[in-house]
Formats: sequence, C-alpha cells, structure tokens
Amino acid sequence: MHDMVEAMLRSNTLCVLCTESKAMPHCSLMTYLLGEDGKTLYLTTSTNSRKYRNLKENENVSLLIDSRQILEPGSVEPVCSVTFEGVYFEIGDGHRTEEIRMQFQAQHPELEQILSSESCRIIGVRLHAYLLLNGPVQELQGKI
Repeated sequence: MHDMVEAMLRSNTLCVLCTESKAMPHCSLMTYLLGEDGKTLYLTTSTNSRKYRNLKENENVSLLIDSRQILEPGSVEPVCSVTFEGVYFEIGDGHRTEEIRMQFQAQHPELEQILSSESCRIIGVRLHAYLLLNGPVQELQGKI
C-alpha cells in the first residue's frame, strides 16, 4: 500500500461507507477504527439500518476518506481522497467483538448511544484496492 494511503487511514477516523442493494446505492458517514493489520476497518451499525440490510445482501462495499479532517482551517493544500474497494464481514468472535467495542468506547465516547444499543453490531471491512486522488488531477491506483 502506498505510504500516503496508509498515512490517511491512520490519521482519519471518519469515512463514507457506500453499500448497495437492488441497484440502489446508499451512503453513510461512519466512524472507523483501523485494524492492527492496516487493511481492516471496524465500524458500528444497527441491525435495523438500511446499511446493515444492504450488507447482508451484498458484501461488496466502497469507502471514501479524505484529508479535510486533518487539514488546518484556511489551508491551501489540495484535498486528498482515497476511495477503497472492500468486502464486509461479521467478526463472529465474541471476545474480539468486545475488545473492539471497548476500543470504540475509549476512543469515541460520542458513539455511546449506539454502542450500548441491543441492535448494535461491530462489523469489519477488508480493504482490497484503492484509488488515491491527490488534488484534482493526480491519481494512483493500487491493490492492498
């Protein structure tokens, strides 16, 4: 993975998760945790959400992160963005799920309401490919 892509993954906490069902796209602003392998994102969702229903029908997803979260106000640096292709998965291991839930609680207390909900699921996305846009015209594609 390109160093700039890895740096953006590590320095951000927000992404847009795009799911699809019956040829209808759906986008959700999400807080994520980066897995230790640097190739897996963990997210929270409600089992009652359209996003979760879409994931159950189609495990293929797209995610977008960008540099707006880390740029200084008034910066003249170009905004960089990375679009990822990935595959959703259920964690399955109750102990691992609880570890990730505790990380979310420690790092993102603003998510307490969803994390304490009966319908909350911690899900994973394995990243497979990316498209890095550095400003409006410079691009780089790669596999993860």
